[in-house]
Amino acid sequence: AELIRHVLEQRGFASERVRTLADSAATAEGILAAFDALAEETQPGDTVVVHYSGHGYKVADDNGDEQDGVDELLVAHDAEPSYRVEAGAELRGYLRDDIVAEKLVALRRAAGPEGHVLLLLDSCFSGTASRGALDGARSQPAPPPAGLPKCPAAHPSGPDQGPPGAHAAR
Repeated sequence: AELIRHVLEQRGFASERVRTLADSAATAEGILAAFDALAEETQPGDTVVVHYSGHGYKVADDNGDEQDGVDELLVAHDAEPSYRVEAGAELRGYLRDDIVAEKLVALRRAAGPEGHVLLLLDSCFSGTASRGALDGARSQPAPPPAGLPKCPAAHPSGPDQGPPGAHAAR
């Protein structure tokens, strides 16, 4: 969290405008509220950076909008570790790519044609989480290098991985 904050500040973002959600603040509700607040504060011409570092997951597409038949999810701090994702089940503590896309559209509109929105996802299964959300977006996941280990199943926080966190700045 501090490294991302430091990099943003080094790139000219004012420290009072860099927000961090971590640990128990990084719930699904907290993340959505932070997106909404950021969209409210964003002015035309602003540059907005949203960074998520945490777990990702995937489930069957629930509305037929995915070419690959899969929805990607961000796993918030309040996701139940033993939660079994089943078709049609309510996803408590998970943010579907469709919801993230809606939030990105709101940010993009607020920033206007002269502004910029950069989404950085450091999570498993994030490759198409925002594709198609924004007209003119240049989101194209690169294929992973051969020989990399597969990402483990989503789990809100394990002993070797910190809890999810998100950063936003404008």
